[in-house]
Amino acid sequence: MPALRITRQTTLGFMFVLIFRESFQRAQNGRTEAFQKVQGPILRYLVMTRQMRIGAEAKLKPIPGMVVGTTSTLSYQRASASE
Repeated sequence: MPALRITRQTTLGFMFVLIFRESFQRAQNGRTEAFQKVQGPILRYLVMTRQMRIGAEAKLKPIPGMVVGTTSTLSYQRASASE
């Protein structure tokens, strides 16, 4: 196996990748924090107005018109028909 040759170009490329990954992680964290900041007041409102209902299994009982689901992406977009 030949020795790895480190040049200015490979060093800059590596630094770019690190900076990009760090920026991307900060953006994801910001999105998560924003989602949680909105989620908290909504849940507090439902509790204060006595609209929140919790079932026997400690699961949220939806009010009329409310859709309860899970997401791994914090996205409100619906999956396309091809997925």
